[in-house]
Amino acid sequence: MTPTSLGPSPTSLEGKPTNHQYRPHHHATDSSVPQGTTAHQRITQPYPQGSTSTEPQKKKRQTQACEYCRQKKIKCNSSRPTCDNCKKRGLTCQYSNQNGKRIQRQGLFENLEKRLENMERLIEPLKPNECTP
Repeated sequence: MTPTSLGPSPTSLEGKPTNHQYRPHHHATDSSVPQGTTAHQRITQPYPQGSTSTEPQKKKRQTQACEYCRQKKIKCNSSRPTCDNCKKRGLTCQYSNQNGKRIQRQGLFENLEKRLENMERLIEPLKPNECTP
């Protein structure tokens, strides 16, 4: 009886990588990474040598969604005093300041004028009588 073979002989596989053998990937060389740089150096040194930047540039967040768009989790164009979504729905558009307090731009001056008039009415009786000569 002759033994049956279940695959190619080990000698025929020499020189041919199999799925079980390590095959290094050969990527196109990056001119910004010097030859001989280790993986650790590439991770810890984000910029190539000779770069003038010391830290990555951070993108500044300039816009903020209004309360309605934030609640509905929809894109807000942040136009003031009323964003497009609130304008379409006829809603009062409200924004929050840095402390989380709401800023209602519509009617802001009218509200301040009413408060001022109220304060003036409160202090009027406290004023001393003016004597006329």
